Amino acid sequence: MSVLKRALHLMRPFAGKIIPAELFLALSSLMYLLVPLFSRILIDDYLKPMTGTFQQIILLAATMFLARALGEVIYIVSSRVFNAASIQYSNHLRNLAYEKIQKLSMNSLSKRTPGDMIRRVMEDTATVREFVSDGGRWAVEQFIVFTVVFFILIFTDFQLTLLVFIPVPLVSIALSRFWRFIHIRYDRQWRKNSKAQSILHDIIKGIRTVKSFGQEDLEIRKFSKATSELAQISSENEVTWALLFPALTFFTGIGEFLVLYFGGHKILDGNLSFGILVQFTMYITYIYAPLRWFVSFPRWLANAMTSMVKIFEILDEEPEITSISNPKNLPVKGSLSFEGVTFGYKSYEPVLKGINFDIKPGEMIGIVGRSGAGKSTMINLILRLYDPGQGRITINGVDIKDMSPEHLHENIGVVFQDTFLFAGSIYDNILYAKPDASPAEVIAAAKAANAHDFIMQTSDGYNTIIGENGHSISGGERQRLAIARAII
Repeated sequence: MSVLKRALHLMRPFAGKIIPAELFLALSSLMYLLVPLFSRILIDDYLKPMTGTFQQIILLAATMFLARALGEVIYIVSSRVFNAASIQYSNHLRNLAYEKIQKLSMNSLSKRTPGDMIRRVMEDTATVREFVSDGGRWAVEQFIVFTVVFFILIFTDFQLTLLVFIPVPLVSIALSRFWRFIHIRYDRQWRKNSKAQSILHDIIKGIRTVKSFGQEDLEIRKFSKATSELAQISSENEVTWALLFPALTFFTGIGEFLVLYFGGHKILDGNLSFGILVQFTMYITYIYAPLRWFVSFPRWLANAMTSMVKIFEILDEEPEITSISNPKNLPVKGSLSFEGVTFGYKSYEPVLKGINFDIKPGEMIGIVGRSGAGKSTMINLILRLYDPGQGRITINGVDIKDMSPEHLHENIGVVFQDTFLFAGSIYDNILYAKPDASPAEVIAAAKAANAHDFIMQTSDGYNTIIGENGHSISGGERQRLAIARAII
């Protein structure tokens, strides 16, 4: 339950809205509880003895109506406030998770698929919001109502109250045994869902490759298999719950039949008034509603706990690439040195071994080698997307670990082999490397990359929308835009 406590701790900034909303929700429920009390008064004091006047009955009925109406108004206000707070809480979690992903190293990110991370940031935070806005809110409200009604029933008739709670211990034991089982099954369902989303993400992203090789049927079978596995585990979970929930609900309500039976005997024996029995049975609804809700609560909690765990896995992961407290952000003049650098994406499989070289300012160096020799790896190390296992890399004689990552990246322009452009305009993509650049600087960079002429031939020039990863322009044009982005 430490995960749940942590989720509640993150809710503190929104307590100013959540707590008043909960209090108003409880107040609305208390207004509803006045109706059974007025019903008893109506039956025992006016209807059964036939002593009440029409005006008295109308007044009592109007009071019951006003109590109910006021409860509804308070409920609407509290729901609006609580829903707004829960949405802000979900957005807070989503931003925390996204911000942490941005700070994680490439080594950490490579261990997870894009679909997995998208699900954690978007769907898991939404699941937590639904639990907070529905399950969490009703948990507090039902607890308050349950407590108030419990004491009302105790003072009304102690023996009948005991009959109400006869099935509760059995249901509680069953739920405690069932909890671990359902939690494991919902974790499996989460993993199957994440796998299906990852496959879908990869297929859509690489749809041109799929069509180029005519592998549509293969990808359809692959995705169908993943969704079938998801459907199977989801169906099994629903079947399990469909079998358990009605049984637990039935046993929870056994006390209601006992109350009617023994309460009826008390009325016949003259030990209980008819109005009190009506009040008692009406209040039983407010007892059994929380109990039946409690039966279904483990399902919601297991689903929400699974999502919370996945979110906190991201938030708790420590970035491998960190910045020192007092970085040496000196002006970059261009000298670069590798000093005994050894690195491997897997510690037991080094890609680079004892690399030493010096590059002076103004030199143009070409590094050649077979595929997998480590050319791109060197670029990754210079950008400090990874840290070397041994040795060090210096710029102007300063270890890049002693510079802040922001300062390092601001002074390095890079064009990767696999060009990536963002969905947006040509101007925004060039500007991405230097957000404060002027329009003149953007145009100058495009001209230097030999991209200005083709840009001016597009429909809207620099404002032309190129789509996701620049799908509306050719590969060579994408490369030139990437070069312009590096130059600026």
